[in-house]
Formats: sequence, C-alpha cells, structure tokens
Amino acid sequence: MALTRKNQPTASITAAVKPLNIRNATEAAAISQVSGGRKQREAWGFYESMSELNYPASYLGRNVARFHFPAGVVPPDDLSSPAAVPERANRDKLYAAAEQIAFTIRGEDAGIADLAEGYTKNMAVAGEGWFVGRQISGEILWSVFSVIEFGPTGSYGDTGQAYARYPLGNTSAPDWSFKPGYLRRIWQPSPKLREVADTPTFAVLDKLKTLAVLDRSLRARIVNSLTQSGFLFMPSQLSLAGPIGAPTGDGNAVEDPFAAKILSIIQAQHDSGDASATPALIRGDAALGEAIKFITMDRTIDRVELELRSEQRAEIAKGMFLPPEVIEGMGSANHWSSWSVTDSAFTHLLPYAQGFADLLTTTILWPLLRDVNRFNGWDYSELDIRRHKIIPDGSDVISRPNEAEDGRQLHDRMVISDKALRDRSAVGEGDEPSEEEYVRQVG
Repeated sequence: MALTRKNQPTASITAAVKPLNIRNATEAAAISQVSGGRKQREAWGFYESMSELNYPASYLGRNVARFHFPAGVVPPDDLSSPAAVPERANRDKLYAAAEQIAFTIRGEDAGIADLAEGYTKNMAVAGEGWFVGRQISGEILWSVFSVIEFGPTGSYGDTGQAYARYPLGNTSAPDWSFKPGYLRRIWQPSPKLREVADTPTFAVLDKLKTLAVLDRSLRARIVNSLTQSGFLFMPSQLSLAGPIGAPTGDGNAVEDPFAAKILSIIQAQHDSGDASATPALIRGDAALGEAIKFITMDRTIDRVELELRSEQRAEIAKGMFLPPEVIEGMGSANHWSSWSVTDSAFTHLLPYAQGFADLLTTTILWPLLRDVNRFNGWDYSELDIRRHKIIPDGSDVISRPNEAEDGRQLHDRMVISDKALRDRSAVGEGDEPSEEEYVRQVG
C-alpha cells in the first residue's frame, strides 16, 4: 500500500527539470551563471567534514532509497485523484508497458535506490544536481551527479560538448571521454530567483561556519602539547636530596643539574608507570617551597563555548527540514544505530521521494511511453500517457510499533488473510490451531 493515499497530504519538493542540448554552448554559458556557486561548494565541504550536515543528508538519502517507485495510474473519471497501482483486472497494455519501464530503470553503478539516494542528497545539500543518461549496449543507464562533478564548461574541446564531467571537481580538467546522451539539470528553484537553486542548507551555512570555528578552538586546546603539559616553576636555589648527576649523552657538562635531575625522574616515573607512587625529594629553604608552581596555559574548556556549540547544533537541526529527534536521538534508540522512521519524520522524506518520482516520470516514463505508443501503432492519447506516473511507495519505510494490533484489526474486518496476520504477529505456519483446537476455541 502506498503512503500517498487520498487522506494524506503529499507535500512536494519537486525539482525543476530542464532537458538540455549537450552541445549548446550558449545555453551552457547561461546556466553556468546560476549553477555551481560558492554556497553550493561550501555546503559540500561541510557535508564532507561535519556530521551536523552529513547525518541529516544521509538520513534523508538512505531512507528515500528504501522507497519503491512503481508505475501508477490516475483514474480516467477522476483526474484530481493521486496515481495508484491499479488492480490486476484493470491493467491494460499501456500500463503493462509503464510497469516494464519502471522496473527497468537503473543507474550505471547500481539500481534505482542508488539514484534515489543521490538525488535526495544533492537536493538536501546543494539544492541542485544533474540527471545524466548514457546508452550502453542498447540500454540507457542513468547517473546523478553533483554540481561539483558535472556541469557547463567554457572549454568545449574537440568533442563540441558544452557540458562535461569533472571527476576531481576541477572545472579546468573536464573528462571528455564521458559522453552522455541524455542530460537534465535538476534543481529546487528559489522563491526569489527561479533559475537559482535553493535548499535549507543555505540558511544554516553561517551557523555551520561558526560551529566549525568553535570545533577548531576546542580541538586546539585538546591536542596542543603546550597547553596539555603546562610549566613547572621551581626556584633555582632548590636542590634534590641525594647525589646529583644527570648524563647528557654528549659529554658536555650539565648547566642546571637540578633541572636535569628532576626532569629525568619525571620521565623515568612516566615510563615505569610509578608516577603517583614514588615522590621526588627536594631540599631547600621552606619559603622557597611555597614558590613551587605548576602553570597551565588556559587548558580549561570554556563553558560558554560548549553552550555556543550546543546552540549552533540545535539551530542547524531546526534548519535542516527534519524533526529534532532525528538529529538529537530517537528515544532509547541511538540515531546512529536506528534508521527507523516515525510518522513525523516520514512527512519530511515524502517531498524528496515525490520529487524523485516526478523526475522519473517526466524524464523517462512519458517519453518512452510515447515511443511505445507510436512504435506499436496504438491510439492512446497524450492524456492517457500522462495519467501514468511513477509514484513513491513508502510502505516499507515507516516503522509500525503496533503492526500486530493493526493486523488483528484488519483481519477482523476481513481485509487480510490468516497468513498475513500470522506474519505481522511473527507467528510461524506451524502454530496455527489444529481442527480440534479450532472447534474447542469456537465452541
């Protein structure tokens, strides 16, 4: 059962999709003015280095990858209804073709799940990406590229291509051997300038920068050997009890035998693990003993900095279009070990899944259905073709803590079978009652 039923609103982050001429240099130059900007490169940099952005983007991407994307149909007598998978008795040959097209969509490196994850991460992090197809052995294989790895180029080489792939993210070194046949720019339009990409990440870039500065400050205090070790201050008039001698190893005389001796004792105790058990005896005037000090170089972690880091993380979580429990933890389950999805989190996944489904519909399904209709001499209209859509089915994504009880309710209403109820209750086939037990339970 798809979770895009009539009684559930389907918010959509539908990316704009623009088919492009791969060799149109003028078109590429225009797009280069609004694509792959500074904000997007900064966002990808934070994605690589900061869990505060990497985790929510990965959470969205991996869970949208768990959706199924079957072909659905809008009823001909109610075009305002959402598309749904029809009953087998109501499937015609056009739907059979749509079903086959949806089943065969796959990427160059993996299946449709990999494409869904790549699409979602690009929309969440940079608000823009590229949907590229190449015909390999008679089959069109698709890839989702970021604006860092693919885009317009000002140097068109001998191939005449206006768009190229940059494997190392270096726009001055395009890979001309990568020759796409189908090209779509996908982006979430800004409400201010439609041709410019928009994403929630842009709203928290400054907070990510502030958090990065705080992290560097904290890291410097922890790893700096000077602040860790500090300084031991002792008056020069003090001396150690017992014989004084500290070899230098180079035959030179020791300028300060007391300092050399105390350092050798500290090092020996550190190496042997007896630092707290064997004290070093020092002799001298009592007043000088009061002058012994250990000086630390501001090693204390500032409480204000910790509070600022916590505040920045909370603001970033709010700005990433996800419920706070996803970032901060979900009940007793740590968010690193649990990818389960609640109803509140599902409403944030659905727009990305719907956007990816719309991309597949307009870029792959409808064009191929037109070809099939024309090739077979069918007389289906354009309206008939457009009633067929790829739909996001998230029934396997959302967690159902009361699935057994839901199954019992459905079974009582004669919607599901006995076997389906046993499966939802984690009961095996061998646990069904015998005929005698059944008669006794009923009677």
